[in-house]
Amino acid sequence: FWLGLRITPRRLRSLAPAALVVRVLALVAVLLVGTERSGSKAWIAIGGSFTIQPSEAVKVALTLWGAHVLVARRAVMH
Repeated sequence: FWLGLRITPRRLRSLAPAALVVRVLALVAVLLVGTERSGSKAWIAIGGSFTIQPSEAVKVALTLWGAHVLVARRAVMH
């Protein structure tokens, strides 16, 4: 959140498509190398004790990309 406040909106918009692609690739990586926890294969283990859940980052990336699309097509929508 702190980092998001420090980045300009123009920079966030330029990063949105790339962030979405990277996050979707992380979701695919879960299918290939993910570990199972609590009956769900939704985690990627990094090292021995650190795990990440890419689906949470995808939610943020999809929101940023959606906002980018709405701003880019503002003139068409009105």
